[in-house]
Amino acid sequence: KFARPPKRNPASKIQWQKKVFTEPKVLKKPYPSGADQPDTHMIQVNWLMNDKPLNSVEEPAMGILDHLLMGTTSSILRKT
Repeated sequence: KFARPPKRNPASKIQWQKKVFTEPKVLKKPYPSGADQPDTHMIQVNWLMNDKPLNSVEEPAMGILDHLLMGTTSSILRKT
């Protein structure tokens, strides 16, 4: 419970963030593993889907695609 409810401002707008990188960026950093751990590898890949706001068709389509690919325990990208 809140001591007082948060203020709502339905007219507020989140500003679109400008593109920070013009070229792909690669970072390589070690991650901790103990001596009792098997030799494993970890990789993380991120990509920018668009550099402009989504329209009213693209936004729900991306949400549905995200759910199908990663949203449930039977999703293909969650399994691999």
